[in-house]
Amino acid sequence: MKKVFCLFVCLFASSANATVLTFDDLETAGGGATTGLSSYTDLGYQLTTSNTFAYWNQGHSNYNTSAGLFNNAPNGMTRLSAVDNSLFDLNSIDLDTVYSDNGPSPIAFLGYDSNDQLIATENISLNSDGWVTLLFSSLFSDLAYVEWAQTSSYHHFDNVTINESVSVPEPSSLALFGLGLAGLGFARKQKKA
Repeated sequence: MKKVFCLFVCLFASSANATVLTFDDLETAGGGATTGLSSYTDLGYQLTTSNTFAYWNQGHSNYNTSAGLFNNAPNGMTRLSAVDNSLFDLNSIDLDTVYSDNGPSPIAFLGYDSNDQLIATENISLNSDGWVTLLFSSLFSDLAYVEWAQTSSYHHFDNVTINESVSVPEPSSLALFGLGLAGLGFARKQKKA
């Protein structure tokens, strides 16, 4: 019975490993900013925009310990999705104002399911220079994509933490599996007799 239970647990349980998009591969020496990225892909996830992304180079005065991306347009929209269109959970993101002196930077995060239905929202307003970690609620689960928009003030983002969604088996699958186990038990009992 222990072996059967172990088999059941192994089939239907899995540990979700977090994926963190750090943008470390964008770290660049020198001043200024690097601009013109229309998308960014890493570790099976992609960020896209209808505008372009940019990031500060390490020698620039607005560089703040990381080459976090920012949307290079006022009111720019950013979209996060899995490259293979699988569902994911959004756990957290680090945010910072792009310029050390820019005022409140409101950001609205919108989570959508595979039917393009809005299922989760989260709002934050950045008021000072320095990284802030936004933790998302459990509503940001089983997402097909997440979009977020900055208003007139810019922000940059880093350390986007994502989990691949772990599907819970539907009741009919569990019932069928249970019937299979019962059948195996009955066949074993018949064989002993």
